[in-house]
Amino acid sequence: MSLSITSSVDPSVDYVQIRGDVDLADGRALGRAATQLRATDAATIYVDLGGVTFMGSTLVAFLVRIGSVSDWRRPLVLCRPTTMACKVIHMTGLNQVARVRPDLPTGWPQVIG
Repeated sequence: MSLSITSSVDPSVDYVQIRGDVDLADGRALGRAATQLRATDAATIYVDLGGVTFMGSTLVAFLVRIGSVSDWRRPLVLCRPTTMACKVIHMTGLNQVARVRPDLPTGWPQVIG
């Protein structure tokens, strides 16, 4: 798994890009990412799932954590989910916690690889 987090120029948005297989071994990295996201003042969190090749319970738990923690709830937008990710999103009810869109937002930073 590769993971990158970038804030927008005005820090109102956080952009998260996740690539590869996400499984149990990635739990610590995702936990650190959730802590990092919690420390920002971003109003919205966008997560690019376009490069995710396996979406297990570890990634689902991360997305639920960043999308539904009541003391810092911010809109969560899942971008470019693959067919497999869409099935998992709907099967687990993530679409009740997050908005799903087929593309990246206009302001997506180009520096994310």
